Amino acid sequence: MPTPTRFTVQCDGFAAEVTRRRTSRVSFRAWPDGRVTVSAPLGFTKREVEGMVRAHADEIRRLLERAMPPAAEQAAREEAARLAPGDHAWLWGERLTVRHLEGSEPRLTVRREGDVLAFIGPGELLADCSARRRAHEKLLRQELAAALPGVRAEAERLVGVSARTWRIRRMHSRWGSCRPDRGSVTIALELATHDPAHLRLVAIHETAHLLICNHGSDFRAIMDRACPGWRAQQRALDEEGMRLPRQAP
Repeated sequence: MPTPTRFTVQCDGFAAEVTRRRTSRVSFRAWPDGRVTVSAPLGFTKREVEGMVRAHADEIRRLLERAMPPAAEQAAREEAARLAPGDHAWLWGERLTVRHLEGSEPRLTVRREGDVLAFIGPGELLADCSARRRAHEKLLRQELAAALPGVRAEAERLVGVSARTWRIRRMHSRWGSCRPDRGSVTIALELATHDPAHLRLVAIHETAHLLICNHGSDFRAIMDRACPGWRAQQRALDEEGMRLPRQAP
């Protein structure tokens, strides 16, 4: 019987999701949500892959420990998942207190009022966690979409190259991505919860990848020229961590 393209290997402490594809080696990846994914060559049998996963189980468990968010980040994600009265949510680096206000509008809306993030709408929607998260994400998208044109123009000017398209999407473990072959840059929705300076940093970083695909010396030279002090900024952003729940609303 041929080996299936996708299967799961159970180990002590984790389950590895294996995908067989056109690749020359077996590679492991641990995710912040506790998942482990494995890429294996098509020529490997299921037994061979299972043996490699189990042989590298200690290494994979160490990868999982590094990938899992620290306690402070986990707490921020849990509050953002609830968005209950008295919880806290972040907007452009500022920590706001969540309030629920019943209103006459048929939809649930969210707006900032000083140091408060107010959810306004009918009681049944205020009580619906999924509805609150959808409304919150809509606000973040609107905020990021409004800020992005100016940040994009500055990044492209500083780096000296233009992207064909810029997109916003939820990215649970990355701040952005770039596809030089398509001329596209993607920015993480998460950045609307951080200081605007971090959005600028990521925009310049991903624009630089249109020219240099790796993080070698040529890439670092572009970053040094376009964004002095970028290393310290990157460390600060990574230490702050992700703030939105991993699950989609």
